[in-house]
Amino acid sequence: MSAAPPPVNNSDAAEIPVLDLVPYLSGQSAARERLARQLCHTLENIGFYFIKGHGVPQSLIDAAFAATARFHAQPLDRKMKLRRNRDNVGYLPMSRSDDPRLLSPSAPTGVGVAGLG
Repeated sequence: MSAAPPPVNNSDAAEIPVLDLVPYLSGQSAARERLARQLCHTLENIGFYFIKGHGVPQSLIDAAFAATARFHAQPLDRKMKLRRNRDNVGYLPMSRSDDPRLLSPSAPTGVGVAGLG
């Protein structure tokens, strides 16, 4: 029988769990196994999680959120030029049954969003 997963860092079971990578990244004993159990439990029972202690600079995180906001602020017609392709790269709009552009099988497929800036 496997050990119960260690608790994740949150004060309310209804909150999205926060998994801390610092113990694992700093090489603490058994941190990999502990983090793996936390992640497994979280994915099987909740489906979402936040991570902290990952070492990604806040400036890079802020820039990614700003780029995302700029992309989503564009008109739908512009975003639709980057329609998701067979490799799941590109824009996938929220579906609305009253918008024929979203339902058309002949809509163009995108090649990704790498060139947006």
